[in-house]
Amino acid sequence: MSRLKSSIILLALGLLVGSTVLSAPKDSNGDRTSIAQKLEALKKERRDVLVKALREVEELYKQHENMYLDVAPVLMNWRDAELDLTPDRAARIKLRERILEKYKKVEDMVGERAARSQQVQVNVLEAKAARLQAEIDLLREQSPE
Repeated sequence: MSRLKSSIILLALGLLVGSTVLSAPKDSNGDRTSIAQKLEALKKERRDVLVKALREVEELYKQHENMYLDVAPVLMNWRDAELDLTPDRAARIKLRERILEKYKKVEDMVGERAARSQQVQVNVLEAKAARLQAEIDLLREQSPE
């Protein structure tokens, strides 16, 4: 694993661990905030860290510094973090549309690299399968309950 990738992964993990060590903010009564509020704040922070990590890993991929196998887990973690924060069905549908667009973008990037013979074919197939799953998930979310 390259030093740059290792640094990015360590930075993301450091941000996650560091955020859990900090003390919780106090509310107007001077008491600790509720567990639900802490949980929501941690979820948002995790999502924000994963958004940054996803940008970095996509940029490294574009620069041919990593493989699809480096992009896929970060993309899945970002998706799960976003879904964990969606409050209702309408928001989940909009989010699944964004997720589908992100998977299409990744599939295109992998396909372009494969066309230049710099990516193995299995990565193209994995990217396509992930995009198809995102489409399936969107259709399931859109279907009447």
